Amino acid sequence: MATYFTTVATNDVANAAYWNSQLGGLDDQLVLLTAGSGFDNQAANKILAGPTSGGSGAVTFRSLVAADIPFSAPGAIGSVTPAAGTFTTLTANTSVRINGGGSGAVEYLDGNAGTTRSLVFRTGTSNRWVFQVNGTAEGGSDAGSDFLIGRYDDAGSYLGAALQITRSNGAVNIVGNLDHDGSNIGFFGTAPTTKKTVTGSRGGNAALASLLTQLAAYGLITDSSS
Repeated sequence: MATYFTTVATNDVANAAYWNSQLGGLDDQLVLLTAGSGFDNQAANKILAGPTSGGSGAVTFRSLVAADIPFSAPGAIGSVTPAAGTFTTLTANTSVRINGGGSGAVEYLDGNAGTTRSLVFRTGTSNRWVFQVNGTAEGGSDAGSDFLIGRYDDAGSYLGAALQITRSNGAVNIVGNLDHDGSNIGFFGTAPTTKKTVTGSRGGNAALASLLTQLAAYGLITDSSS
């Protein structure tokens, strides 16, 4: 048996009779909702439903509440949401944690050869620093897709690379001044060592001999003097 709802004026006997005649002979039920009974015109965004909480109660027109819609809060990506998928934009309001457990964690920034792949740090909406694989074409022999750290001015305009590493040979290019504040340094594979002092008399070449010894200690020269 089906149940039909319609609205008629309180004293509109003719209209009520019409609807009954349309359903005549059918095993259906007609419920007449008369004007003034609470089922006439309603404000926008109202639903016909029971109480918002608790036990059974009268059906009324009311606003929708969260409990009316079954909802399960999403968990981390890979639990409620798919473990793998494509996101056009993935926004985190505070932080993103990647936990690979005992197997480690890897994050990929994919892109075609000849395109930049960047991780940008911003203040507000203005760029400040970028970790980037540049758009240098990959022409074979490990060429292209070199790594750089770039910098921006206060307006967010690009100033250039502060450091660049060439993928093919590992060459490092530092654009600005290099300030080494450590206690030890070494060059050309020489074990790092502390700051040296040159000693000896300048007149008898003792100072020169000391200088050569100290430069050799850093790996800056090979002392083959005699």
